[in-house]
Amino acid sequence: MVLEILCQDCRESLGSRIQLKKLEKKILNFIHHYQIKEKLSPSYTEIQHSCDIKSSSNLQRYLKDLKRKLYIDFTPGSARDIKILRKEGWLDD
Repeated sequence: MVLEILCQDCRESLGSRIQLKKLEKKILNFIHHYQIKEKLSPSYTEIQHSCDIKSSSNLQRYLKDLKRKLYIDFTPGSARDIKILRKEGWLDD
């Protein structure tokens, strides 16, 4: 789901009410800076190691939560396909 196709009311309700966890912000920052530097998304393993996440299942849970909160989108099973959908609430922190 892409944020641009949501109605205005849905976008407003998503605004600042969704609080991100500290590690979720760390993951988003890593993905953002990696994409700027490398011109592609990091692998799940690179995210896991850079953000000190102990297991791949924990990383998957964080990524699914970020997708549910409409911060990222990805296709499960595809490599290096993470797209950042919105930057408010974490990029300026």
